[in-house]
Amino acid sequence: MQKHSVAIFAVCSSEIELILQQDSRGEKRVGRLICNAWRKKKKKNIVFNGLTIATSRLELQQWLFLLGLLLSPLLGCSLISFEIVFSDMATPNKRNRSDGQRDQENVPGSGGESQNLEIVQISQSESGELTEELTLVSTEAGNISVDQGESSPDRKSSESQPDTVLSSDAEIEFFSCDEETDQSGESELFLFNCASFSSCSFADESDDADENDHTKTRVANSNGQADEKLPTDPKDEYEFQSKICLEIDNMPRCIECYYYPKQDNTWCRFIAFRELGFGTQNGRYRFPTSKKCYEKAGTSSEQPVQSNTETSAKSRQLSSAESAYILFYTRFSFWNTLKAEKHFKNEYRRATGKTEKDIALKVFNNDREVCDVCLMSIFNFHAICRRCGFTVCMACFNDRLNGVKYGEETGPYFDQYQWFFCTDLSMVNHHPAAMDLCYFHEELHPSKINDTMKKLGRRYSECSTKIMRGGRGNRCFPNVRHFYTNNRNLLVLQEPYNEGNIGHFRKHWRNALPVLVQNVKITSEYWRPSFFRQQFRHAASGHDLQDCCTGQVLCDVPYLKFWNGFDDRRKRMRDSDDNTARHLKLRDWPSNNTLPELIPSTCADFYSAAPMPSYVHHTNGAFNLVSSLPDNLLKPDLGPKLYIAYEMFPKMDVATTNLHSDITDALNILTWASIPKNVSKQRMHDDILRVLANEGLDEKMMNMARERINDVGALWTIFKPDDSDKLRQYIIQHFDEPNEPGSDPIHDNIHYLNANVRADLARNGIQPITFLQMRNDAVYIPAGAAHQVLNLKCCIKVALDFVSPEGIDRSLRVANELRKLSVYHVNRGDKLQIHNIIYYSTLEAIEALEKVNSSPT
Repeated sequence: MQKHSVAIFAVCSSEIELILQQDSRGEKRVGRLICNAWRKKKKKNIVFNGLTIATSRLELQQWLFLLGLLLSPLLGCSLISFEIVFSDMATPNKRNRSDGQRDQENVPGSGGESQNLEIVQISQSESGELTEELTLVSTEAGNISVDQGESSPDRKSSESQPDTVLSSDAEIEFFSCDEETDQSGESELFLFNCASFSSCSFADESDDADENDHTKTRVANSNGQADEKLPTDPKDEYEFQSKICLEIDNMPRCIECYYYPKQDNTWCRFIAFRELGFGTQNGRYRFPTSKKCYEKAGTSSEQPVQSNTETSAKSRQLSSAESAYILFYTRFSFWNTLKAEKHFKNEYRRATGKTEKDIALKVFNNDREVCDVCLMSIFNFHAICRRCGFTVCMACFNDRLNGVKYGEETGPYFDQYQWFFCTDLSMVNHHPAAMDLCYFHEELHPSKINDTMKKLGRRYSECSTKIMRGGRGNRCFPNVRHFYTNNRNLLVLQEPYNEGNIGHFRKHWRNALPVLVQNVKITSEYWRPSFFRQQFRHAASGHDLQDCCTGQVLCDVPYLKFWNGFDDRRKRMRDSDDNTARHLKLRDWPSNNTLPELIPSTCADFYSAAPMPSYVHHTNGAFNLVSSLPDNLLKPDLGPKLYIAYEMFPKMDVATTNLHSDITDALNILTWASIPKNVSKQRMHDDILRVLANEGLDEKMMNMARERINDVGALWTIFKPDDSDKLRQYIIQHFDEPNEPGSDPIHDNIHYLNANVRADLARNGIQPITFLQMRNDAVYIPAGAAHQVLNLKCCIKVALDFVSPEGIDRSLRVANELRKLSVYHVNRGDKLQIHNIIYYSTLEAIEALEKVNSSPT
């Protein structure tokens, strides 16, 4: 027997709407629950406006009869609920997993088969009493007979029965309505506006449902599909899934196991997340909530699993001044993050009609969760498909509700919104209404988030005095050697390790302007080309190189082949088309965070040479907010990385690194600059000075070039983050490349703005910051600042990404830009976990200030 539960009700006042909601629990309590909520609002005189309904598989004359049956009692009733029961029918439609074809036989409601329809009418009288009236409708080949049953006051619901997954052919359409709110402002009616989609079941109870409904599980039927069923023995145990889905019979597979069955799938989404039943519960599964996750996950390993909330206790022994400075810049982003979580809780309820009483909790396990749609890191609330583990972030969930699309791509695995198809082929398309809410942080559970925000607000107010005292830093800067260029847009510090630099640095850095630090002390023997050639002469595999002129990527090129051409033009690889020497670069090397293991001496020398270590060190840098992330979160790979490239000179229209911007702040040190062999050094120096005179450098920078021509390495151009939108518009208007949906002129990383373009930008109010990076110079680039680099000589650079308190808002802005890129865009995604960084760094600062306040004076 297959049940379709339909609840229909009308909203009074000037906003008259009719709402259709499908429910597949097989219970006759939907109407009763809505009646109870309606009675609490003391609504009696209900005016009926109209009826809009999306049919399933009934014949036209059957629906006409049902509509007539519905309309007559609606005129005098405040609320009506009908439950239609299809009985004596064959198995509902299914998709065949092997060939993907639909079985068109035995379709419910098709001509020639007999059906019994049970219609239960629940109404509320003037006195508030609930009554139910039973109508039996028998159909055979389009002929309909009606048997009127007896009505009884407040008839109890029938026993719960197992559900069956609805036919994928049945289409249900949900219609929007304006919410009715009570005096407290809490919404009671939640639906959304969307197009029709493949049917799905809604297993969550409403707000008035039994509190013990979290014990509800799903059982696999003979077709391998998951059905809802209450456990028969609550004492039976469940255990966390410890194997990949491929090794478990009759259970829905996650996306990873389904789409990549031949791989060694260590990324199964249900391991240590889904609980599988055994004994009499065999074949069922559930998703535990709250601390059950911690208790049970801890029993399956030698090390106990740490609570997601407890991970925030990581302390780096911050001083009160450091904590106040951090909190001054992170507090607004922190509160906005929590407000967004609270807002999403309400949006989720509106979209699905589900409550947050029993939602799944994921425990961090040295990993990061990313959205399957935009590839951005997930902070706390997100929606999942409990059949396949498909995951969407809050932003993509809301975009889907509002019909927002970034790009027009479709593919064999995803729809027009870039949402992957479900592995459960009875419900192919994912839709917000079918998604379940999931969260990470125990203190940010929907039922706790209001109290958490109030508690943190009190803690923050107690620290506010110290914040205002320490937030802006000391304005009386000591006398350190420094100067400004580019209309005071570039600060140049000449004493890299003077403690007084920090005041000048912060004053400039908070305005999102770059900083150049000269005379950084590195150990040259660790950065010579001969050193790297010696270190990797026996490397078994090569590396991918990029041709700066053509953009072509050369895969798995032996290291020695690259290094031999670094300082000898005659040994360089050649382009097969025109037989010219290639201008190659080795970027982002090594590809994973293993530089300390590959060449520890070089890595250690970099950290010891880096100016402003409190901003850049990943472990003990007080103002590098990445270091506040707890140990059980997968840390973002922020370097250090090597960027090694041949000279581009005399090609001044082709960049070593095209225009782009980063989600993080960055430090870049030029450790080596040299001229290739077989080239006249004096002639090349003269040519460089002659060309630089036309590159828009100011007089101070040109004088530096003349005095230190042997150290000249690279030509940089950086734009202010606030000019990014104007820069995008300029490129769209003046360059030939089409502006396709899901693309971005800056993040596409395909443009180099030469001297003529930069001069025109300056005339249009977009001021470029152009300067030279000499050997042993360190450049600090703010997050979100578009920049480009052209190597005048063969250069070896080392770069490190970091997140400063001043750059939090800029990082958030870039993260929002990245998530709007096309699904195929190479720069799409966010490995930074910016919201986790904001959350943990703010909590750490608050806790540090509380310790100072509580300590005896």
